[in-house]
Amino acid sequence: MTRILHFANSSLFFYADRTGILIDGLFGAGPYQCFSPLPAPIRRQMLKRQGIFGHVDALLFTHAHGDHCDRDALHFFRHLHEQPPAVFLFGESDNTLHADRVDSRIQRLEVGAFTIYAVAAPHQCIGKKNKALFALPNCSFIVCQGTERFFVAADSRWREEDLRLVQPFGRFNAVFCNAYHLIWDESKRFFEKLDAERIYIYHLPLQEDDIYAYHSLAKHAAQNFRMRNQRHPAIMPQMEWLGEEKPLWAENLQKANQQKEEGET
Repeated sequence: MTRILHFANSSLFFYADRTGILIDGLFGAGPYQCFSPLPAPIRRQMLKRQGIFGHVDALLFTHAHGDHCDRDALHFFRHLHEQPPAVFLFGESDNTLHADRVDSRIQRLEVGAFTIYAVAAPHQCIGKKNKALFALPNCSFIVCQGTERFFVAADSRWREEDLRLVQPFGRFNAVFCNAYHLIWDESKRFFEKLDAERIYIYHLPLQEDDIYAYHSLAKHAAQNFRMRNQRHPAIMPQMEWLGEEKPLWAENLQKANQQKEEGET
C-alpha cells in the first residue's frame, strides 16, 4: 500500500516498497509570493537528508514555477550530496531520470516500485495580462504502484475531451487537484466524469501564508462539487500523512522529535 505525505503547496511524497518519489516538493512562495516557502521542518530534513529526504529516490516536477520547483533549492540539494536522487523537471533537457516517449503527450518514467506517466497539458491561465507567465512546459503525473493509481493534476488545464487520455488507466484511488479545477466550468466537467474513489483539493499555502484566502476558496469548491460517485472532495491535510498509517521510519522520526521537544521543555 502506498503511503502519501503532503506538506504545502503542491508537494506530494509517495512511498511504497522502500521506494520514495517526491512531486513538486522543493518549492518556494511562487511568482506572486502567495504560496508557502519550504516549511522549516522539511528544510531541515533536506539539509541533513533525513526523514523523507533520507528515503526519496526521485524528485519530479510538473513545471518550473517557483511554488512547485525552487531551482536554487534543487541546485543546492543536488550538489549537497554525493548521490542525490534522480530528477525529472518536465520540459528540461538535462534531467537525470530517463523518460520513455509513449505518444505525443505522454512520457513514462520508472522509479523502483513506481511507474509514473507525465502527461503534457497547458497550464491554467489566471488573468489575460499574464499569459506569458503560464506559457511554459507543464504536465500532470499519473502515479502507478501495483494496482493503485493516483492522478496528480497540479496546475494543468483539463477539459472534458481530455478524458480519453486518462481513461485507459482505469479507476483512480485518489485524485489531487486545485480548487479552480472544481470551480471553472471547463475543467469541472472533466473532474465530474473522472472515475475516482476520492478527490483531494491541494495546492494551498499554509494557513499563515494564505494572503488570498485560497483555503476559503477550497472549502467552497468542496461543498459545491460532487464526484461521479456523488461524494464531495476533501481538503488535503497539510504537514501530515494521508490516513493513519505511515512508514516505520516516519514514526521513529516523529517519536525522536517529540522526545527532543520534551527534553527541551
